[in-house]
Amino acid sequence: MQFRIVLAALVLAPAVLAMDMGEMPQPLDLHFGGDVNGGKRFGNSSAPSAFALGVVDTMIHGRLSREFSVLVEVAYEASGDSFGFDVERLMLKFEPTTWFQVSVGRFHTPLGYWNTAYHHARWMYSATEAPLLDRFEDDAGPLPAHTIGVLVHGALLPAGPVRFEYDLCAGNARGPRPDPPQNFGDTSDSKSACAALHAEISGVRFGISGSIDSATVSPGLDLRERIAVADLHWRMGPWEAIAEGALIHHDLGGAIANNLGGYAQLAVEVRDDVQLYGRVERFVRATQESYLDTPTASFALGGVRYDVISTAALKLEGGWEKIAGTEGTTIRGQLAWLF
Repeated sequence: MQFRIVLAALVLAPAVLAMDMGEMPQPLDLHFGGDVNGGKRFGNSSAPSAFALGVVDTMIHGRLSREFSVLVEVAYEASGDSFGFDVERLMLKFEPTTWFQVSVGRFHTPLGYWNTAYHHARWMYSATEAPLLDRFEDDAGPLPAHTIGVLVHGALLPAGPVRFEYDLCAGNARGPRPDPPQNFGDTSDSKSACAALHAEISGVRFGISGSIDSATVSPGLDLRERIAVADLHWRMGPWEAIAEGALIHHDLGGAIANNLGGYAQLAVEVRDDVQLYGRVERFVRATQESYLDTPTASFALGGVRYDVISTAALKLEGGWEKIAGTEGTTIRGQLAWLF
């Protein structure tokens, strides 16, 4: 009952605000995504075969006026043996021009390519899961995937042969642990800052991004974080390639840790409804690292995605993995949808 009241308020709010401003309310975009998974892990990390519910994702976008819009993304996902409720994105956006746009609220931190191109509905992914580097905080991802604060974004020369995009943001610092982000306050007066610059030429998009942060982990113990990310996205005809690499530098009470991570993914559409893909990835956790929950891990996988209909995809994949020294092979499948 409580969720229905919240959802009704989110749906009606843009229309009410638009009427208050003397403007006709615009139609809302409302999307639902979900997925069901099944698989088996063999080897040293053997586990029973199992089916599992994935993420139930709700996205609501409404336009308040020509220059203002709102976006809400609410996800239900695994929390032990039940579902947990998370407001993943909650943004008010002001977009007077293509080269200057401002968003306020909770948004995806503009680090790299994946975290701004894909969101919580796994139907968007070629594979069943995001790379380890770009998993969200509650899935042991090493990057600050969400920021609560202010984001400035713009596209320069959008009609020319070369397109540039920039991002600048400031928000709450990391919390005492990587998860959850500090939604309702900040344990430190210092704030995080992030910047990104990307260029796109003839289907090739590449760029650099980085962030700095100073956070209070516990009384008398501060974390200084420096992150640098380089990314590449290439699309030509049926081919698509994505590659990212990141350096995550931590100074926690004088203990220095330099963590390295990256991945490369290649996909090709062999038919309009069939895509083959492969991915390799590696994350090296520094010996002195004590803040992140991300382990040292290596993955190699390959699979096929079949779009049963335009809004539902069946994925089958297999691969090798080594997580914290434990090795194994995995086969899994996923049915994901978004409508």
